[in-house]
Amino acid sequence: MEGITYIVTPTGFLDKNGNKRKVSDDFADRIGKAAYLQANFGDSMNSSTMIEGKALLPDGRGFDRKTNKFLTKEETKALENALKV
Repeated sequence: MEGITYIVTPTGFLDKNGNKRKVSDDFADRIGKAAYLQANFGDSMNSSTMIEGKALLPDGRGFDRKTNKFLTKEETKALENALKV
């Protein structure tokens, strides 16, 4: 994300050179969600829980893989409705 390659470890994050990186809680959460989606869906942008890169996460939040940001409540509700069709 944001042009930096991160390696997720059980105790935090490392950049591609192995340097420990301190990141904000929000950024860490977004890295974790992006990693979850990559691990489960690869480069796919559509699935039973995702439309055009906008994914409904198991915790009920929406996440946009294109921007690596969480969706608003309104955007998440629209995604939920679209996935029900």
